[in-house]
Amino acid sequence: MPVRHCLVSGSRAILRPDLNDRIQSGAVIGKRRSLQGQMSAPGQERLLAKSVQAIRTLKRSVARPRRQIPGRSSSANNPHVTGHLFEDYFDLQLRFTARYAELTGAPLDEAIARCTNLRRRFGLWGSVGDSRWAAFLDQVRDCPRHADLLRIAMAAHDQASPRDRSPYGCFTYDPPDAQGTLRLHFMPEERHRETSPLAESSLPERRDELRALFHDVRRLHPEVRQVRGLSWLYHLRAYRSLFPETYIASLTSPTWPLHLNGSSVWGQVLDHRGRLRPGIADTVLSRLGRSNVDAPWLAFPLQPLTAACSADHFFNLMA
Repeated sequence: MPVRHCLVSGSRAILRPDLNDRIQSGAVIGKRRSLQGQMSAPGQERLLAKSVQAIRTLKRSVARPRRQIPGRSSSANNPHVTGHLFEDYFDLQLRFTARYAELTGAPLDEAIARCTNLRRRFGLWGSVGDSRWAAFLDQVRDCPRHADLLRIAMAAHDQASPRDRSPYGCFTYDPPDAQGTLRLHFMPEERHRETSPLAESSLPERRDELRALFHDVRRLHPEVRQVRGLSWLYHLRAYRSLFPETYIASLTSPTWPLHLNGSSVWGQVLDHRGRLRPGIADTVLSRLGRSNVDAPWLAFPLQPLTAACSADHFFNLMA
């Protein structure tokens, strides 16, 4: 089948073997000079240095022993919280939005809508969830205490309907849009938490899942032209190894403002079991300040990368 369409940014990504050896958690992505010569060698080195520093920051945050977030009681000592798996995750998101609201003067409910993925976590995305999400934000407006906000968030999550199990394991996708672009997502489920879904022993299963996904896409969506992804996971060598070379060669930093209502940014604060990484809360909260409040995603150690290529490259690889 001939290649139909491919949107690849001028500044393409390269993999540096020397950095792979130095950064065990996954090779760092650096932009290389485009065919038009848009980026100088010193520019490449500066970008690589920033990526190395981001990986090191994340590794240091994981290595640090866990300590309690100031002003927050642990679930073991606080009868008003449940000890839920996502308690620390929601706690961090609410503290992040409180800091954002403090810096910008935005109402807390607006900050929550912009800077958290709670709506998705509550299963309220889309028009079918509009009324329940609006009701949650109404509660937020009348609830100034953080402990009460956390309690409300936990209750809303516990009331959510279970997420439909993906027939493709860790992967899901959004059907092609009007331009024929399919968006790929990586969303491990409860059953994937026994071992890391990106461990070397798990990669054959991930490839089988992608193969099944694109087998169905080819059958169900003949209009598909392009596959696109956006995630912090593209910094990890194991994740990159799952995709066509052309797709990975297109990796670049987004040139548009990012949102925080999904997992493309927030996902990096959790380990594969769905628990908050030790030390990451301090890292993220301390990095959000007046210098980056207009782009709050910059408070996170790893910035998402985006990739895109013709769907035919996936069909050929997964055949």
